[in-house]
Amino acid sequence: MHDFVLRLYALRANHGEKYFLDKTPRYHLVAEDIIRMFPEGKFIFLWRNPLSIVSSMVNSFAKGRWGVSGYKVDLYDGFENLLSAIERHADRSCVVWYEDLVTDPQSQMERIFDYLEVEMPSNFDRSFFLNELTGTKGDFTGIKDYKSISDAPLDKWRATMNNPLRKAWCRRYLRWIGAQRLASAGYDLDDLLLELDRLPTGMKNIPTDMLSAAYGASYCMFEHSILMRKFKLIRSGKWKKVYVHT
Repeated sequence: MHDFVLRLYALRANHGEKYFLDKTPRYHLVAEDIIRMFPEGKFIFLWRNPLSIVSSMVNSFAKGRWGVSGYKVDLYDGFENLLSAIERHADRSCVVWYEDLVTDPQSQMERIFDYLEVEMPSNFDRSFFLNELTGTKGDFTGIKDYKSISDAPLDKWRATMNNPLRKAWCRRYLRWIGAQRLASAGYDLDDLLLELDRLPTGMKNIPTDMLSAAYGASYCMFEHSILMRKFKLIRSGKWKKVYVHT
């Protein structure tokens, strides 16, 4: 697999490129496999305020609805998987904090380029936006809203956590992570809880959030899409294709 992937990358290296950057949050599911597969690779881990991550998921992918149930694998398994991988491979990895990256991009990018052992281009802060990514996946919100590195997203989560239901969920989530694991990721549990408590609380979105929370719990329990597919197979006479998922 290692050799196969490198051959694919080599087909795209038409100008002597040294690295192929491959990033997606869902790689937390196979982080150990990737590190084991590429012993010569460079691995950069990016941490971000957990409350900002929840807010980003709600606004970017759930269109403002409280659709956190669809991202439980990222919020729970993702945190544990990344923390475990960083702890196991700290000696060969570079750990970056989103907050530092957007408030002090120069020094953080110098650190990243030093780790990669390549020269940092003088226009690194502008060159990000010269390359258009045409894939069907990705964070199109940031690309649309910002044309330069900006620290504006740091406080966007505050507007998202605007009612008692959302704040209560976030408190449970932070306490599930716990003070020790948050500290390992570079954050303080008490500080985050205090910031959350100080936010103004209203009743905006409460009815739709309650419906979304109920639907999310039901979806996680019964996986409606799988049930619907089974019903379609039964209706079409393909009973033998209805399997048990374990």
